[in-house]
Amino acid sequence: QHLPRTNGSAHRHPVRSFSHMRLLSAGSCTSQPAACHFRKYSTAQDGEPGTSKQTASSKDFGDSLHKRKSNQQQQRSTSLVRGGVMAALDISTEPTHTVRLSNLPPGTTPADVRYAIATHKYLAKIKTLYFEYTSGLRPLHLCRVTFYNVKDAAEFLIHANKMSYAGNVIGADFVKRPFIPNPARDKYLGHALGRLVLLYGYPQYIHEHQIRDYYRDYLLVDTNIPAVQPAPQGGQAFLSRRGAFILQFTTPSEARRFVRDVHMTGYSRDKESSGQDTDHTNEYCIRALLLN
Repeated sequence: QHLPRTNGSAHRHPVRSFSHMRLLSAGSCTSQPAACHFRKYSTAQDGEPGTSKQTASSKDFGDSLHKRKSNQQQQRSTSLVRGGVMAALDISTEPTHTVRLSNLPPGTTPADVRYAIATHKYLAKIKTLYFEYTSGLRPLHLCRVTFYNVKDAAEFLIHANKMSYAGNVIGADFVKRPFIPNPARDKYLGHALGRLVLLYGYPQYIHEHQIRDYYRDYLLVDTNIPAVQPAPQGGQAFLSRRGAFILQFTTPSEARRFVRDVHMTGYSRDKESSGQDTDHTNEYCIRALLLN
């Protein structure tokens, strides 16, 4: 027969919702997990007072964790280097139909490029716009503007190069291709750009169904891509990235409303479990970026 518990601890029921709070400043956001999730291991040397020798199992755990972080950093660096090399090789010394804008402010939309940067003078002359992303769908703040003829592209380059927009000095260069092949962009974004948001910063155990349930008050929609899907892993176009999601909304305005409400908010499992305010060091900083 099973004896009842005598330590007086109560069973915790599974939590069905999140607890978010608007942080006072970006500096209070940290990516440190709750203390209950990780075991702390001593790294002191033998003979030091008040310390214990690190066990073999804890050392192996620490080595594997360090190796995993190093591999992730190497993948990100390799992706950025490859992207920089491709961008450098793609620059043309001769005028072409496509002008690449660089150093765009975060959150720049196609409407911003058409109406604020290009203005009405070049609005009807633009054929396509193409925003560039990494394999992990991080915005590179680059946009390729393709015109119907080379003459209009040359005039636009002179107009846009070194333009001051939203506090950033924009650069402009001729490029050979109107777009850069990106399997992750094609798979995860489809043709819903402007209505998609990259949401990241959550703990690894959070599932997309939980995200969709929590944000049910926003107008999410399923099309050829689901309303909520895991984001790709950095450097691996077809591997999911834990704690990061791509949300699809019905309209671009709804997507922008979501970003205004959710970006730079905090999530804490401690507060979710206890219902009381906790130390900000145990909070996850949630970020929401509009994908154009």
